[in-house]
Amino acid sequence: MATQTSGAPRYTRNNPFPAKLAVNRSLCSEGSEKDTRHFEVDLKGWGLNYEVGDSMTVWPTNDPALVDEIIQKIGAKGDESVKGPNGNTTLREALFRDCRITQTTPRFLKTITERAVNGAPLLSELLKPERKQDLDTYLWGMEVVDFLIEHPSIKWTPQDFVDTLAKLVPRLYSISSSLKAHPDQVHFTIDVVHYESRGRMRKGVCSTFLAERAQNVPVPVFPNASKFARGREHADHHGRTRHRRCAVPRVLAGKESNRRQGKELALLRLAAQALQLFLRRRI
Repeated sequence: MATQTSGAPRYTRNNPFPAKLAVNRSLCSEGSEKDTRHFEVDLKGWGLNYEVGDSMTVWPTNDPALVDEIIQKIGAKGDESVKGPNGNTTLREALFRDCRITQTTPRFLKTITERAVNGAPLLSELLKPERKQDLDTYLWGMEVVDFLIEHPSIKWTPQDFVDTLAKLVPRLYSISSSLKAHPDQVHFTIDVVHYESRGRMRKGVCSTFLAERAQNVPVPVFPNASKFARGREHADHHGRTRHRRCAVPRVLAGKESNRRQGKELALLRLAAQALQLFLRRRI
């Protein structure tokens, strides 16, 4: 378990240490569909300890390009004042630092059905409690921006939109180094999440933050003992949260994935249901 070396701890879960990413090295051969990376984070001056097997909590930020796209889709500027999950801020900062902008929430989906010009009949049907499994299948690979693109007629105020989103949560990764060998560093290895869905490239929030953007900004980190990390919520690659012991994200790579094929077949069935609903409404 993480412990302080002397005096009261300066850095806590609510005040993470702004670490420097020292090493970002790919472990895959050129042309590989997977992107597994070894990271080394500089901990000089943090004043805490950890043990092998503990977990490292990383607070990521969202993809700035996706933030800009969402702001444009809802017809905002980004400098509007809003109250986000962490208090008063601007719309851009809320979407960048505070909100989960990839995964949908029940409130967001319900708002779509209520405000969409055509009523989003399939989504309304799938939101029924008995259709939960079908809803999960339908939402696989879909993100908030997909619904904004599909329903451009919906009018959002910045505050209304932020209110439908969940809070951005940190990610936990298993530590693979020892302070005895590396007294001022923490090492961990993860798979960078990236896959294509509905004609768009999807990226894992934290894995791509580390792989693409953390070289130029501090990495807010804090260690958690393994027993503390068990059972905590983690966000999977397509947004939904679930409890799992392993904090290493999964990667969907390659078009021949059995899971992907199963999802595609399920989505075809759902598309057929949507057509039937549409025809019944027209008759």
